[in-house]
Amino acid sequence: MSRLHGQVSRQIFQPLFPRWPQQEVPIGHVTNGIHVPSWDSADADELWTTACGQKRWHEDRPVDEAIRKLTDEQIWHMRSLGRRALVDFVRKRYAVQLTSQGESAELAEVLFDESVLTVGFARRFATYKRPNLFLHDPERLIRLLSNSECLSN
Repeated sequence: MSRLHGQVSRQIFQPLFPRWPQQEVPIGHVTNGIHVPSWDSADADELWTTACGQKRWHEDRPVDEAIRKLTDEQIWHMRSLGRRALVDFVRKRYAVQLTSQGESAELAEVLFDESVLTVGFARRFATYKRPNLFLHDPERLIRLLSNSECLSN
């Protein structure tokens, strides 16, 4: 998407550089990417490395074909490990919070369940993404969340 944005921007700014070929208009593109080693879990990294190789993030080649060769079971296992790690992390953080407020930390051990969908918001609540639409119609949200056809896919 970012590359396409660069192309469109060069076209838009072409009149400012009338003697330059459009592909040489000095407008580049920047991908709003991530630093994979700090974003990816160890379990996900192991699976992606198995499928695509160690240098996959340093090369300019598509990896989707290699990822499609993974089995549903491999992907689900990786996802389950990540979900379990997230619940453990949240339980520990919440236990510390409860203790600091003079409460019992035991509540944190039963409050979160890795087999239950839990929706939360990160530190940065981006209002421009319109999260209010998610909660606008509670009945519709309940229908979506309880639709067994959606849950099985």
